[in-house]
Amino acid sequence: MEPFFLDPFPSTYVLKSLPLRFDGVDLAVKVSHALFSSHQIDEGTLLLLKTLAQKRVEFTGKALDCGCGAGPLALALAKRYTGLSVEARDRSLLACSFTAENARVNHLTIDVKPALLGDAEEQSFDVVVANIPAKAGAPVLRWWWKRLLALVVPEGVVAVVVVAPLAEATLRDAQDAGWVLDLHERTLRYAVYHFRRPAGATVQDDKSAYQRCQQTLTDGRSMTTVWGLPNFDSIDYPLQTQARVLENLAKLKVDRVLVWEPGQGHSALMLKRGDLTKCDLTVAGTDLLALRATQQNVSCSSLPVADFALLSGHLLPQDLVVMNWQSHPRVPWISSVQQTLKTLLSPRGRVVISGTSTDMSRFLEQHRGFRLLDEARWRGFRSLVLENQ
Repeated sequence: MEPFFLDPFPSTYVLKSLPLRFDGVDLAVKVSHALFSSHQIDEGTLLLLKTLAQKRVEFTGKALDCGCGAGPLALALAKRYTGLSVEARDRSLLACSFTAENARVNHLTIDVKPALLGDAEEQSFDVVVANIPAKAGAPVLRWWWKRLLALVVPEGVVAVVVVAPLAEATLRDAQDAGWVLDLHERTLRYAVYHFRRPAGATVQDDKSAYQRCQQTLTDGRSMTTVWGLPNFDSIDYPLQTQARVLENLAKLKVDRVLVWEPGQGHSALMLKRGDLTKCDLTVAGTDLLALRATQQNVSCSSLPVADFALLSGHLLPQDLVVMNWQSHPRVPWISSVQQTLKTLLSPRGRVVISGTSTDMSRFLEQHRGFRLLDEARWRGFRSLVLENQ
């Protein structure tokens, strides 16, 4: 939980800076263990860039890096093709922060925003590039190609790289949607495709593609889960321990509650019990897909959900914070979390923090300014209830 509002760029997440050379131009790319491909520029990304350079085309107009990560594709396009206006989009706020920082250090202008594909402006892009994530889910990837038809201008180019196991499905999905194959290159591990949008392509959008299944909670309520997030058919061990401690807090009288990194929305829905149902609830985090999923699952209630709250200073002191924490290698997170909680919590405010037993033990070893009130453990995971002192 890096305090983005205390430091506009979360520099503690930087692992190192990697060199990137593309068609005669040189770049430096800061990477992180918390993002895709932290040790080197991904082999698939390099293959995609090689095929773009070999086209010997001077791209102009508007370009979109869809799912930008740390930004190597967006940076390469912006540096090499001076006639391109480049936009970078990712569901992850951390990814967007890294792309924006990498644009700054390379003296490039890139429009970076957290967004899902459905948020993009229609009929506006001449070039789209993407390193397609293997875990996005087959229905989402099929929808992705249909959605792109609405975003790309006639005769516009989409260049993608996928891992080899997705190669045939990617080609089939793109051609079924109406895209025309212009280039195909494969290695043992990756496949690159360049497609062209025909002028007469028919746009068929399916906005329900992210929906995965209906899940029934222990209290009988149902929720809709989405592709691309865990806990889609059952709740994992960290959430099970969290449910136990939240049940013990059901009679706690609080005015303001914040759920940080809500996932599918389980934590927010678990707060709908006892006196906690009367609280003013804010949901915030760094994953736009998780926030949208949670918003959908609490829409039937009166709970207010912040759409991509960045924990900026306008938040009032919170009486209860519920954190779903995931640590990353070589990121010094404990002091950052404590500093952020001290900023967010009211005097005597409480925090429920859930994670691995190892992470929670390390947090307790350094929990200066907090008093342990309750805890629950289950199969290597642990939830703590701490009071701000």
